[in-house]
Amino acid sequence: MALFEVSHFVFERPLYEQGGILLPHMSTLAVAVGPGGDVDVAFPFLSLGCLHPLASGVLGLGGLFHVAVGPASIAASPGGSVSFFTWQDRFRLTSILGAHLVIVGAASLLLVSSALANGTFDSWACGGGNRRVLLFDAVTLHFFTLGRFLIRAPFGSEGNILGVRSVEDILGGHFSLGLFLVFGGFWHASTKPFHFFVRAFAWSGEAFLGLSLSVSSVYFPWLAAASLHHFWLSVHFAGLVELLNTFKVHEKLA
Repeated sequence: MALFEVSHFVFERPLYEQGGILLPHMSTLAVAVGPGGDVDVAFPFLSLGCLHPLASGVLGLGGLFHVAVGPASIAASPGGSVSFFTWQDRFRLTSILGAHLVIVGAASLLLVSSALANGTFDSWACGGGNRRVLLFDAVTLHFFTLGRFLIRAPFGSEGNILGVRSVEDILGGHFSLGLFLVFGGFWHASTKPFHFFVRAFAWSGEAFLGLSLSVSSVYFPWLAAASLHHFWLSVHFAGLVELLNTFKVHEKLA
């Protein structure tokens, strides 16, 4: 998609008039953005567009290897005990959760470090937006300033998290969230679930699928615009149905 947009990119026209999807998002990370917010070279777009197909090809070859040549069971392969787990292994599941939280938190901190080192595109700057390189002292780290975006109404004029109007607040939120996720990931990786959660949840793949769909359907309407609300309500209903079916299966087995 990025290569297609680069092949049709015109320097004389702004990005929002060219119907691009990926190039405007790359520009928000100050990729190929020069002084005054102008895109004066398309080579960074081209290099990123070529990098992703190569990475996806490596992942595809890895998948084919594990399907056709790899061992039938991960547990029987050398070193497979590191990644093998069962749905009833509570400690291993929380360790996997902790590893994912650490990775997501590290990605959030990497975004902040990249913005501080290379700059980011500030659409609220004078003249219709410009590239800015911020100092860490300018990043918003005040708990009340960042927390007020979470308690705002998700719809209407305030806009909840969508109502952020400052790059300093965005970087401060990513920095605080990154630290929270990293510490929470290490805590989950080194502890076991509380007995209340062990008794309350059904430890199976279907139950985790239903819980994930239900949580996603609650979170994304709170974050997204009102036009997506009905769509995620349908996903929420599907997650509840999947969860109820799981409990019925467990009752029959019992």
